[in-house]
Amino acid sequence: MRKFISYMSILFIVFVLAAIPFSYIHAATTYTLTDVASHNSASDCWMVINNNVYNLTAYLPDHDKELNIRPWCGTNATEDYNTKNGRGQNHSTQADALLEEYVIGTITTSTVPTQTTKTVSATPYKSPYNIFVPLFGTIIFYLVSLKFLQKQLHNAIWNTIMLLGLIPSFFFGIGMMLAEEFPLFQIFSPRNVMYYHVELSVIFGTVCVLHFLFRLQIYIAQIKNH
Repeated sequence: MRKFISYMSILFIVFVLAAIPFSYIHAATTYTLTDVASHNSASDCWMVINNNVYNLTAYLPDHDKELNIRPWCGTNATEDYNTKNGRGQNHSTQADALLEEYVIGTITTSTVPTQTTKTVSATPYKSPYNIFVPLFGTIIFYLVSLKFLQKQLHNAIWNTIMLLGLIPSFFFGIGMMLAEEFPLFQIFSPRNVMYYHVELSVIFGTVCVLHFLFRLQIYIAQIKNH
């Protein structure tokens, strides 16, 4: 029993230490704007944001779904970050926590000028999604299987697809709650995980609606009987 308590105590201490915000872990290295300006390419991208220096090289591709921020490499991007590129909006607390994963030091306060103006790529944002493909594709395949497959096989196929659609939604909810409570879980980026699974959620919702519509008579009859 004592060994068990000892093991659980150690595990608890490790868990608490892991939950310490990343903002307290980074090294207190200082840089000048000249240092930052030399890292001004997509393959070597540093930025100054709120007097901290961040190496965002690895994160650039992930941010492309929102905005191409490569032109900010090597600059003081504080104003752009705080206003979401002039939209007058703040970043979420989770975005702030994610940013802290890339901090490498602080800027020498005497070298921080006003915001360096740099035009962001004018290429309009193009959504990587096409809602019509998962929506109408699901409807067509559902109706075809309903017409040509045995009822049991049809139900087995689409119930399985519903389950597969439910799993990422479930873990997204759990991940979001854990990420808000414990900074350690922010490294899994639940929003990014869900970003690549939204089509599955559309399929899941479409199958749920179709299942309900084709069982509407049974549903109504059950309500009347009770």
